[in-house]
Amino acid sequence: MPHNIRLAGAAGSGVTLCIGPDRSTVQIAVSLAMTTYRFQIGQTVFLSPSLSQNVTGGAYIVTKKLPERHGEFEYRVKSAHEAYERVVRESELTDSP
Repeated sequence: MPHNIRLAGAAGSGVTLCIGPDRSTVQIAVSLAMTTYRFQIGQTVFLSPSLSQNVTGGAYIVTKKLPERHGEFEYRVKSAHEAYERVVRESELTDSP
């Protein structure tokens, strides 16, 4: 009986190993998920406040798209009420308040 082993990767990508019943054959399948950024540079997005992380909620402008990290895109965002930019995960942002 063949054995399938799935090794998950970032954002839906991964590798599947299929070991034959005699354990002498191995097949490797690679799947690459074509994911896209949900938000664009210059877009207004909304971040929920978080006291534990010292995050002021409200409207922010996306200033930069960052690479995937732990299977999720990140963004650099700037609020008109703060002098600095923040790095946030895509799941922390919404496109409406």
